[in-house]
Amino acid sequence: MGYLDTLDLMKRRRDNPFNGIPTKLGYLSKEILPAWDHRTTVILSASTGVGKTNWVWKHAVLDSIDFIKNSQDVDGHIYYFSLELSKHEMISKLFANLLFQRFGKQYSRNVLMSVGTERLTDEEVAFIEIE
Repeated sequence: MGYLDTLDLMKRRRDNPFNGIPTKLGYLSKEILPAWDHRTTVILSASTGVGKTNWVWKHAVLDSIDFIKNSQDVDGHIYYFSLELSKHEMISKLFANLLFQRFGKQYSRNVLMSVGTERLTDEEVAFIEIE
């Protein structure tokens, strides 16, 4: 990308109030990574079992979904690739987050999948169907 392309990009960004989905990462949001956008690449590396997947799920997926859902003028798409989570596990996590926001209680995958004795209420199921 040449300097004219960069200048054009800067002008477009200046005139556009939307510069990506804001991150909620404290200091990182102010100084290093203010927003996720189509050019953002983040590599997260740490030891096994320290919460990398949950951290990314919370900050890159759920926070982005909340922003898009609560912004009337933003039409966004989120693509998430994981070698650790199945499609059903990702959808269960999304449902659990939506239910937590609405009803304020934690939902295990067993409850969502009706494994065991605890089940979702009719109101909780209806809420997921509407969302």
